[in-house]
Amino acid sequence: MQAKQTVAMIEQLEEKHQAEQKECAARWLQNYMRGRKERAEKEAKLLQLETRKLRREATHMKLLTEAATSAADVVADLEINKAREAEERARVAMTKVQEAEAKAAAVAKEAEERLSQPMLIGGVELRRGLGAIISKQFKVQATKPDMAEVVEQASKFFGGGDTHEMKMGRPEAAALGLAYHLKVDEFDLFERLGKGTEAIKYEVAHFGTEEDRECLHYILDESAGSSPTLYSNSAYPRDCDERGVRDDRQVMGEDGKLRPMVFEDFCNHPSAKTAKLGAAAVLAIRLYSTAAFKSLNNPLRDANRTEAHPFYATIFFLTDGIRKLRAVEASKVKDKGDGKPKDQGVRFEGSTKEGPLQSPSSKARHVVDLWRGMKNLTMASSFEEEGGCEMALLSTTDNAAVALEYATSQSPLLIKLTTTSFMDRGADISWASVTLTLTLILGRTPSPKLKLGLSDANPSPAPSSSPS
Repeated sequence: MQAKQTVAMIEQLEEKHQAEQKECAARWLQNYMRGRKERAEKEAKLLQLETRKLRREATHMKLLTEAATSAADVVADLEINKAREAEERARVAMTKVQEAEAKAAAVAKEAEERLSQPMLIGGVELRRGLGAIISKQFKVQATKPDMAEVVEQASKFFGGGDTHEMKMGRPEAAALGLAYHLKVDEFDLFERLGKGTEAIKYEVAHFGTEEDRECLHYILDESAGSSPTLYSNSAYPRDCDERGVRDDRQVMGEDGKLRPMVFEDFCNHPSAKTAKLGAAAVLAIRLYSTAAFKSLNNPLRDANRTEAHPFYATIFFLTDGIRKLRAVEASKVKDKGDGKPKDQGVRFEGSTKEGPLQSPSSKARHVVDLWRGMKNLTMASSFEEEGGCEMALLSTTDNAAVALEYATSQSPLLIKLTTTSFMDRGADISWASVTLTLTLILGRTPSPKLKLGLSDANPSPAPSSSPS
């Protein structure tokens, strides 16, 4: 009986032990499966995040591809439009050239017919227009009593155009300084000057005409002679002559071949280096030689102007550069002790010509007569008694025949300025000028002896000077 109870107890204990083992195994399996599930869920989340990231990248790449395609289409359209515009400009330029050639031929024919018959004016045979007077060193002088009659006959010979009185400032205006005539506070002036070439770009962009902006773009961003644009004062495009790009507008490139000059080359020109010119001064001088000169000069001659000159920084850089360029003329003359000038010429690297481009001049400290010719003008009535002041930049030439060509009209006015040294004169800007016509002296003379001819009957003027 006791044995049966013992066996039954053992069986119960085994059943209980087996039940506990099964329960423990079940819990372990449950924990194991829960862990596997959690790891699977984490991996699923990571995979989901990675999938989203890949989708975003795929979307981004698609957008970039579409943007690149659109940009390529736009660039292609722009290039096509530029090509069409260039073709149109070339066509217009060619038309202008043909019209200019036709007009020149007509003028030449008319001049030849007029000049084929000798004409006497004041006892002088005028076979080549008024140039005969110049070639005879003004043997017909303005002080002669019959000069008014001579001028009247010459006016009839050239014909056409209304006559106006030349506007000049008061003599004392020359002493008031550039800032006064620009009507700008000196602190504002110096603040803008500190920006250099950016100041000129700002003034042209905000106050210039479309023509001014085109001229600035040509100077800064294009090579010399690359534009077909023509202006009335030249038969050829800017920086060109009858053979194309001028020889003095080409330099040697890194490949050993000649190439057209760019703006940096002008800044490195021997004249700019000798005068210690900065890029802003070179830009202002070269800009003045273009059609933009009207926007620079006209406000200076406006007697009713009360606001600041819109291009006051450009004017300052221009006048300062002209003053400094006088050093170029002075540097060409060195006394060797024998009274003869020493050759200080400098050859600009890349020139196609042998020898110095800038030959020395013994005129730097000697008397030089400068000329300016103007159409359909008479001198101000008060000039003979009081003198006067040229309010804007004044272009002159040492060739009287060139000035006479500019003056040819119904009422030609020819001004002669006698200077005694390089400090009395302006400067030669031919190295920077875009045209062949504006090549000689530009600027002011402090106290020149000024003589008039051709359109004043009895001039005996007082000395005159410019404000800057």
